[in-house]
Amino acid sequence: MRRPLQGITNIVRFNWPFYALAACLLLIACVAIVITKGELRYWTVIVALCTALPVTVSLVVSLYVYDLSGLYDLRWLDSIELGSNGHFANINAGFDETTMLLRQRYPDAIVMPYDFYDPAHHTEPSIRRARAAYPAHADTITIGTDHISAADGSIDAIFLIFAAHEIRDALERERFFAACYQALRRGGHVIVVEHLRDAFNFAAYSIGFFHFLPLRSWLSVFQATGFKLARRQHINPFVTIFILRKDGHTL
Repeated sequence: MRRPLQGITNIVRFNWPFYALAACLLLIACVAIVITKGELRYWTVIVALCTALPVTVSLVVSLYVYDLSGLYDLRWLDSIELGSNGHFANINAGFDETTMLLRQRYPDAIVMPYDFYDPAHHTEPSIRRARAAYPAHADTITIGTDHISAADGSIDAIFLIFAAHEIRDALERERFFAACYQALRRGGHVIVVEHLRDAFNFAAYSIGFFHFLPLRSWLSVFQATGFKLARRQHINPFVTIFILRKDGHTL
């Protein structure tokens, strides 16, 4: 069960140096507005607005996306026929918010958490803070991005919820999806949930949207590894779901 405002709280908690810096800059700008006059005051107002506006917008959007849009109630899975008692892999990049939610939704299925986080290659400081705050489930299976510790064709569905973009290298990302393809049974699904580097996320996160991947990068890796895109849909304007199928059948 997620706590109220857990999403926005975690964002601030895991990225606190950025928000602390923004708060310091805003405080300095506000003091400068009080003690300056004329054209200098005008420019300090501009600095204050340029600091406050992007941070405020990103926090408001994040509140909507992670706490108010229904992202974590998983009702968006209603339209995807996964069965109720299969073997599901929930793969994360060092921070697992969804295994327990998936187990609640699919009580008759085997839902196993897999973690490909490698501190030597996946260097985001926010992930390190998240891991410290939320230790991995006791039954989490540690994997590499080039191999999933499961027999070939043994997994019915793979969930990649805000995980795959943490693989920053394109070749590594391709090897990872090839490993997912090999572990998946014929006709199985991969559900990829991601922000895109698009206009909506630029408006929300300004230069922070460069952390996300453009649509063409996702489509390229899906095609290169043999997956067929069965459907693409949106949970909200800022989050995209790619529903992939191993053998190209439509849903």
